Amino acid sequence: ENKYDSSFEVYLNSYYQPFIFMNPAGTDYDKMALVHEFGHFADYYINYNSDTSLDLSEVSSQVLSLLMLTKLDTKMSAAALDYITRYELESALKVLIFQSFYALFEHYAYSISEEDISKETLDAAVVRAAEEMNLNTSAINSIEAVSIPHIFLYPTYVQSYCTSIVVSLEIYYLEVENTGAGFAAYKTLLDRDTPFLTFEEELQRAEISSPFDSDVLKNIADKIHYSMYGKHFFELSGNVPAA
Repeated sequence: ENKYDSSFEVYLNSYYQPFIFMNPAGTDYDKMALVHEFGHFADYYINYNSDTSLDLSEVSSQVLSLLMLTKLDTKMSAAALDYITRYELESALKVLIFQSFYALFEHYAYSISEEDISKETLDAAVVRAAEEMNLNTSAINSIEAVSIPHIFLYPTYVQSYCTSIVVSLEIYYLEVENTGAGFAAYKTLLDRDTPFLTFEEELQRAEISSPFDSDVLKNIADKIHYSMYGKHFFELSGNVPAA
């Protein structure tokens, strides 16, 4: 009755094997949870637990969840697939917004001198980051708002969720627009036979734009808007990004 309320992948070094722990809820979304963790599994299996970069590690899981949306039409009803697709796209946007907020808070928190660290100064860092992200500071105004394990156990990890979700969305729309192209890019990134390349060099190898390119986010935002509403946002606003 008291199962661990999460699913995760971990590498068992004693066995040289990755392992997936699943906690199914009995819904269609269980499929997506398994696919997400299997992305990590495939990465660690193929690359022997080698962490080239946190950014690539998170691409492996996040992109597979998005790519799987293009293969579920025979596995669930059209209504269920539409709901899960919208849910995944909204979740991707939430990742980009809130993980950016967490990363910005980390930046401000680490800039506080050791003698000045207190609940008050950390609360102020939360508010400052929330204000810059245009989040509701009446609800997000104290250290409790960022009490996620990554902040305390894996400093600077959360920013990799932002870079990886942008790349994952790029690859997803590559597949949507050209069947097979997204999966080909995913497999190229997954099979890293040159372990000393940087994150951006790996993206170049797979012919994927860097998430730091100025127009990438605008193009993705427009495609998400079209996916949701059937209309291109930037055409409506008159602010059309470069191709």
